[in-house]
Amino acid sequence: MKTKYKFTGFAKFFFFMIFFLPGSYLGLSLYKGEITMNELADKFNYKFTINTDKEEDPSERNCSEIIQLKDKEIQLLKERIQLLETTN
Repeated sequence: MKTKYKFTGFAKFFFFMIFFLPGSYLGLSLYKGEITMNELADKFNYKFTINTDKEEDPSERNCSEIIQLKDKEIQLLKERIQLLETTN
């Protein structure tokens, strides 16, 4: 079934000019350093914040558990290396 309206070459060009060019201009301005992210956010009334909260330090118990798991993993890998060396 044929559509009622045809999307012509001029319409494609027009939509390209409307959407792609302003986006590429803003991207290029950011790349060159002419504007910053905060200035760009202000243009679109968007509050741009950077999360500077640091993660909490893991507890001592958690660290000791991680160390024990790593030691077990190392031991398993050593055993596997010995097994592979004896088979070859």
